[in-house]
Amino acid sequence: MKRAISCALVLILVLQALLFTGCNDDKSNGTETILNENYTSVLGVLQNSTDLSVVQTYLIKWATVNDIKVSHDRYNNVIMSIKAAPGYEDVDSTILQCTLSLDEPEQTANAISVMQYIVKHSKDHGFIRLIFTGNTNNAHEGIQNIKSTYLDGKNLISLDGADNNSLIVASAGSQLYNMTRNIKRQPPTYPITYEISIKNLVGAPLSDEEAHPNPITVIGDLLASAKSSGILMEIASFSGGTDPSHYPESASAVILINQNDVKKLTRLVEKNQEKLYSKYAEQEPDAVYDFIEAERPDSVLSFDDSSNLISFLYACINGTYLKNDDGEVIAKSNIGKITIDDKKLEILIDARSKSNTILDEMDTLFATVCGLCNIDYNKTLIYPIWEKNAEFLYDESSDIEEDVALSANPLVTNLSQIMKSYSGKEPEYKRILDYTACAVAEARNPSLNAVSLGITKDTPVDQTQILLNYLQQK
Repeated sequence: MKRAISCALVLILVLQALLFTGCNDDKSNGTETILNENYTSVLGVLQNSTDLSVVQTYLIKWATVNDIKVSHDRYNNVIMSIKAAPGYEDVDSTILQCTLSLDEPEQTANAISVMQYIVKHSKDHGFIRLIFTGNTNNAHEGIQNIKSTYLDGKNLISLDGADNNSLIVASAGSQLYNMTRNIKRQPPTYPITYEISIKNLVGAPLSDEEAHPNPITVIGDLLASAKSSGILMEIASFSGGTDPSHYPESASAVILINQNDVKKLTRLVEKNQEKLYSKYAEQEPDAVYDFIEAERPDSVLSFDDSSNLISFLYACINGTYLKNDDGEVIAKSNIGKITIDDKKLEILIDARSKSNTILDEMDTLFATVCGLCNIDYNKTLIYPIWEKNAEFLYDESSDIEEDVALSANPLVTNLSQIMKSYSGKEPEYKRILDYTACAVAEARNPSLNAVSLGITKDTPVDQTQILLNYLQQK
């Protein structure tokens, strides 16, 4: 009899577990359905838009139809708000932010779909402000120009991250340089003309974690090797790249040499070609490195101009400048564009660092190299570093988990605990080389705690639930 009762109790417990699991699954499936519907609708708008104003209009209409308080401005920003639920009036307000970008439609659609779900389905929460901020060419002009009152608050969670179970806790600052030199031209004296060109490269953003060649410096290193090998040359032209924040897709130089240096230069070029093809075969499968005879130009750079250009390209920092012991890139720079016309040499460079100290150090090196090569330089734009309340310094021994533990950003600690409680796993912390909305927000409101949560198409229900769990805290 006792055994029968025990079996009955076990059966009841099993059935209850199955019933509760079924309810959770039903709720999860319902959330996923809504998120997918949101995503599909938003993605269609993004993919068929040529201007962010279309996306702004879509969000305003959506809010109006759903009876949600909404406002907007001329920077393609959209602002929605939800009053605190009864009993949550004294809970800290939260700003949820996502960046509107036509360049990354899938990521933008993921973030918007989650924001839409929270607006309509969040029940227990303090005051919530949702800001959708415009962004073109990674300038984050939307959040830079949004009314400062919309950034009033204690905590901001950006949904711009692109990895599951991850928190972006810091981002690099950037300094853009315009380096110039007035040049003189003269008639050529050497008889043999060659064009050296590298083309069909990916043109990846500077923040790409994969290594990519910079065709400007590849050719620059070749010219420096030729010069140090005793090859006499004249430079007629050198051009490449369009954007300092991206690796150039191509570059080319036209040079003149003597007949007796042809074999020596050819060997150097072949060695240079082999190095590029073997090192970057996977990242740059379509790369083409050509070395062909060309038509003799009417003029070339003066000897001093050529020497200073070659010295600059050889000595100027380019690529990864500093890594820590774990392989995390702390600082990086990129010679993103070079042009030479009849009177002027111009070079554009983007230097990025997660440390103000290192960024200042790089600035000193740029100034030194420019001074030695008689090249003028100035900083055209400066983007702020985001390292909220950091009590640590970035160097070769910097460890991100130890640094986060030392950080005085309570939002990171709080959200980390919720993520671990939900998934059973510690979140992955990241510091990135991209300029972020969090950097702008904290620069404009230094008392703001900010973090960026990864929102992806793979696990939207999980990320939505994590945010709901955070918002319902008292």
